[in-house]
Amino acid sequence: MAAMTGKQVIDQVRKDIDDIGSTQTWSDADFMIPFLNLEVRNIVKDHPEALIASGGTLITVADITAVGNTVSIDDEWKSRLVDGIKRRLYQTKGSGRENRILAKMHQENIDREP
Repeated sequence: MAAMTGKQVIDQVRKDIDDIGSTQTWSDADFMIPFLNLEVRNIVKDHPEALIASGGTLITVADITAVGNTVSIDDEWKSRLVDGIKRRLYQTKGSGRENRILAKMHQENIDREP
């Protein structure tokens, strides 16, 4: 288990949803960082073991305020975190059928993970 930064998570989200380049659909400040913080809280609510650091100490969850900040939970939760952010983005983007399908798909990915 290792630490991860908000940038590492957000870069993976942007790569997966093809939101890269100079014209990004979702800004870090308005969408990515708030959704990352919400999903970290959801993970620790559903999986309290995410609060245990590799040395056995308890982690204090703190929201990140910039992409360079370290995320409170270890990188073993990265794929669940990325799926949760993508689900929220697709729910936010619009109520079109395609976005609802994508949001549902990412929720199913989260539900399948331990």
